[in-house]
Amino acid sequence: MSPSSVEGCGTVCVERHGDVGILLLAGALDSGTSSLVDRALELLEATRPHRIIIDLSRLHSVDRSGWISINAATRRYRSEGRALEIVPRPDSDTGDVTDLPRKR
Repeated sequence: MSPSSVEGCGTVCVERHGDVGILLLAGALDSGTSSLVDRALELLEATRPHRIIIDLSRLHSVDRSGWISINAATRRYRSEGRALEIVPRPDSDTGDVTDLPRKR
């Protein structure tokens, strides 16, 4: 994947390479963009790829609503037994996104 494949996509881009579905995210993932991510994940999920990659490496910020979207997708894909890979932000120390704190 070349960097130019993200630049032309805006905030959210869905790609398919053979049996691999890729969700590329750039900019901010927040309450204003999380619905776009949810819709993109639905489209990607409908193609039933064997392996899914969610690339967060071009995000400069993620708020709680963004993490909720990523966490829900992660749990869903893993519960279905599909291979999932998260490409983290370069400055991230988030660990496994399924271990995010829950709102009380």
